[in-house]
Amino acid sequence: MSNASFRQRLADAAIFGRAGDGFGMGVLAGLVVGVLDALALSARGFGSDAQLLWYGPLLYATTCGPAGAVVALLGGGWLGRGRRRALTLAALLTPLGGAVIFQRLRDGAGTSPALELQIALTLACLAVALALLLVGPRLLGDARAVWRRPLLALLVVVLLAGFSGARLAPTQAITRVTPGPVPALLAERPNLMLILASALRADQLDCASAAARARTPNLCRLASDGGSLYDGFAHSTKALPGAASLLGSLLPTTLRAPGETRARLPASSVTLAEALQRRGYTTGAFVANPKLDATTGLAQGFDAYHALEPRLLFGARKSSSALLLYQLLRRLRLALPLTARAGDHYPDAQAVNAHAAAWLERQRKGRFFLFLHYMDLREPWFARAGDTYVAQPAPSPMETAPQRRIYQQRLARFDARFAELAAQLEELGLWRSSLIALTSDHGVAFGEHGDPRRGRTLHDEWIRVPLLIKWPAEERRAPERMRAEPARLIDVAPTLLSSVGARIPPLMQGLDLARAASGPGGARSVFSETRCAGRVLRAIRTARWKWIEAPEGACGQPGEQLFDLSLDPEERDNRVEREPGTAAELARLASEQAGVP
Repeated sequence: MSNASFRQRLADAAIFGRAGDGFGMGVLAGLVVGVLDALALSARGFGSDAQLLWYGPLLYATTCGPAGAVVALLGGGWLGRGRRRALTLAALLTPLGGAVIFQRLRDGAGTSPALELQIALTLACLAVALALLLVGPRLLGDARAVWRRPLLALLVVVLLAGFSGARLAPTQAITRVTPGPVPALLAERPNLMLILASALRADQLDCASAAARARTPNLCRLASDGGSLYDGFAHSTKALPGAASLLGSLLPTTLRAPGETRARLPASSVTLAEALQRRGYTTGAFVANPKLDATTGLAQGFDAYHALEPRLLFGARKSSSALLLYQLLRRLRLALPLTARAGDHYPDAQAVNAHAAAWLERQRKGRFFLFLHYMDLREPWFARAGDTYVAQPAPSPMETAPQRRIYQQRLARFDARFAELAAQLEELGLWRSSLIALTSDHGVAFGEHGDPRRGRTLHDEWIRVPLLIKWPAEERRAPERMRAEPARLIDVAPTLLSSVGARIPPLMQGLDLARAASGPGGARSVFSETRCAGRVLRAIRTARWKWIEAPEGACGQPGEQLFDLSLDPEERDNRVEREPGTAAELARLASEQAGVP
């Protein structure tokens, strides 16, 4: 063998050795961060599975292993073995671990941690990295790489522990309820259905606005076929507070975390489903937003509550889909051209309808309450051809014309899917005899007030939503047009309970729309709030006035705004300085409602 050939073999061996060292350090870093992320997510409880206990460490380890090999090779041969291993471990462990901690803190608060906490976290990560660089070479510098056997053993132990934990962890199994005979108390009472179409603007239904461009005959049939159309309003621009207001008849302030997506419905509350369940109704829910799972408290009172999953990737299940690394890899995967399909982001209406149809078939002879939640209007901003998204750049947030066009296409498609659900109800003999209500958790903006699809303002494009109630045949409780006073999401649950003769729980904050008199001063008010840049924005709306407060000019908005909706329905003319008395009275009313326990 020539000297050149011998030297080449030595160089190849050194490269493979460095890659192996880096791979091992990457696996070690991945195991540590994977366990950290899995345990942090486990602290908030499990849904239908606990796969993340083993999937998390495995996903991080298998991803960080190759990354560690690359880092080690880039480090070159000029570093000693121990320093190279320590550098690789520090380069992966500290930024990834810091990112996981930051994300879980953000999840817990519903917004980014305070600047002081971010600085403290950054300094802690730098301290850990420095400690690894100082101490690591002594611990990891063994030329014989005896650390590899303990690492392999650690990997096996972690995965075995994860598998065992996943089997033993308390999960919420999907239940199938077989209806019994109809209680005598409910013999003359209707079945109930509540439908939430997320991000549905009131002015996009052609029965609610003459300016609507999309045709929505099937959705509007709820009002025209023995029903009522109300001027509906939401209490938040976020998904969870919106759903909680609807099911629990509670303002967002009651959720402990105003306007935040990680709020939770208090266990002490009595939800619409709980009140109906106590009355003898079988209750079920199919929810297309996987974030609204049982850990949010929304499942209270449901015999079967299904937070449907989007099309999951990489063999993950529901619990594992919350892992930070999974979410990053999923985004990369879906960013590839010609690969995104309907259901990758949220289950579409066809999937929700399929689950609902099977459930209704089983419950058709009983008395039931069914909650259906749709996310079709919240899909990514791509045009769609059949089940595949067209490979084109999404419109920028301020390109309002393409946004409106895509939204109207979605709405027309959702209207057609609703027609399929209505046909299924008619086939089962349930359409005429059932009470069916449809509304939304919030609207969506098309740049009207410089708020591109982020829910950071409380103007009407975000909080004005449709509310349609189809009463049972021959039992209409209100005229077809009920637009004189605002109808709030917190009023829906009391209205449905009253329609079946059930008592309204005392903690519910809404009113029966069919019976309620106007509030003080002849105007029922709507309190709404959301969060922007760590600050809570509040709004009060009556039939005539709209008051908005953004503390310290949050997100570039005026600190206080007042609009006379009878003269300025688009909320352009701020009258706060010309009407100080009205502004002060509405501010007082907002403070009172924000303090509701």
